[in-house]
Amino acid sequence: MEKVTFTREELYDLVWKSTFGVITKKYGISGFGIRKASEQMQIPLPDNSHWISLRNDRLLLITKLPKNYTI
Repeated sequence: MEKVTFTREELYDLVWKSTFGVITKKYGISGFGIRKASEQMQIPLPDNSHWISLRNDRLLLITKLPKNYTI
């Protein structure tokens, strides 16, 4: 299996635009892997209310990507 890499900004955009289910199918990585990478890169993740609001065309509250990222 090929290694999948994302920049911090790419992963942030991906997790806020697609569900873990979509990401795992598209890239062949586990939900745990996505969550772990997000935590390591200090990327906030959407909660379930985000996806419910998206499905119902409601206002989305998106947490901005923190600028002060430290490894």
